[in-house]
Amino acid sequence: MTTTQIESVTVENWQSVDYRALIQSGNVEAWNNWRDSQQDQDANFFVDLKGVNVGGGTLRGANLQCVDMSDANLEGANLRKADLWLADLSNANLTNANLTATDLSRAILVGVDAHGADLRGARLERADLTNADFTKANFDGVTWDENLKTSGLILDDAELAIDANRNEFPHKRTRF
Repeated sequence: MTTTQIESVTVENWQSVDYRALIQSGNVEAWNNWRDSQQDQDANFFVDLKGVNVGGGTLRGANLQCVDMSDANLEGANLRKADLWLADLSNANLTNANLTATDLSRAILVGVDAHGADLRGARLERADLTNADFTKANFDGVTWDENLKTSGLILDDAELAIDANRNEFPHKRTRF
């Protein structure tokens, strides 16, 4: 999808949008408009972005609710303040990704490689971190709930802020 094609996306031509190219372009405003138009029609609209390559790209503030980004390359991507509620990121590469203030509630992060990821202020309520590797990741200010799944989670050398009064990250252990 060329820049001209992306800029010409309108409500009238949403159905013909190549959404993989749209998200890879980094045009978050056009992506969010497209997502809003689809979700208006179907609240549970699920987008298949399996294996998408957005490594080093910017998706700051993107509406990625209910998106399947399993096996995606998001290495070094800026996902600050993105909404990844109920997103499937299984086996994705999130190495050095900026996930600051990102909503990962109910997200599936099974088997992700997130070495060095920045999750400061992220929300992880009901997220599944089974067998995920967050070595050297920053979890300062992360919020979670009792439904956070951590079996096999690796947090070697991760920065963890532990504050039971604020319901921040639940464990001092680094391997589960």
